[in-house]
Amino acid sequence: MGNVNGNNRPDKMSVYSRAQLFNRFDPTKYVGDWWEVVRCNNLYERGCERSRAQYGLIDANTISVTNFCYAEGVSIQSINGSANVVNPRDPASLHVRFDGVPDLFPNQPNYVVYETDYDNYAIVYSPEILGSGMGRCLWILSRHKEISPDDYTYLLGRVQAQGLDTSLIQFQDNGAVNADAPNRLVPNVSA
Repeated sequence: MGNVNGNNRPDKMSVYSRAQLFNRFDPTKYVGDWWEVVRCNNLYERGCERSRAQYGLIDANTISVTNFCYAEGVSIQSINGSANVVNPRDPASLHVRFDGVPDLFPNQPNYVVYETDYDNYAIVYSPEILGSGMGRCLWILSRHKEISPDDYTYLLGRVQAQGLDTSLIQFQDNGAVNADAPNRLVPNVSA
């Protein structure tokens, strides 16, 4: 891997923070599969040990969404929906809706990409929508089914660097953090 900067981060990777994503988020780079590393405790993922989101590009402002829920390694349910850019000047703030689920606040962002490198990870935050009864939520997503403990620690640090509340995270021992997974974000110091 390349040189490491002061944040123990390989310098060859491009990281886009919330400030940079405010007007530069690129849905074409974000589409594809994302595995859930950690999430907040939420009603719609109860019983899921692991989730995977599959995003596809519908048009410049719309992404198709299919979420898969896994239990004991088997997909037990899925749901389809779409994510729309709420404000073209802030394309990283999306509104996600799912088929068959009432959409009470269609013009409010409920899925905000706070940080991503598009190739390995994304930090996603769902702000509380006032009057909806839905609280804040936080996800760390990975392009890879498993990440190393070092990368997990790095990502928790990135969540904190963004000023997000890590108490929202519900860690599950679901195999996402695996000591046998290669370091993709943090150089392997034993190499």
